[in-house]
Amino acid sequence: MSHVRHKDCHVRRMPCSRHARIRGQQRGLPEDVLRIVYEYGRCYPGPGNAEICLLDKEGHREVRAEIGDRLYRRIADKLSRAYLVCTREGRIITAGHRYKPILH
Repeated sequence: MSHVRHKDCHVRRMPCSRHARIRGQQRGLPEDVLRIVYEYGRCYPGPGNAEICLLDKEGHREVRAEIGDRLYRRIADKLSRAYLVCTREGRIITAGHRYKPILH
């Protein structure tokens, strides 16, 4: 299975469930961070029919080039630990922080 980046699918609006927005707020993840992970992150098979989206090294490089070093340094920690659980259709189900590696 190839790993999809949502920005390659020309998604204009981040399809986010109410639950995901609430969880993002509760966990201190600004919507901008969710959007960056959604647009630049890679999606991997997750539990059930879900996918886990997170930033890999290439995604971090693309974000840094896009937003600049200064802003990137301010949010790099949140970007490194943030993940999204999405449906196969790309709708965000929930968001959270990684405390240990999700993928091996």
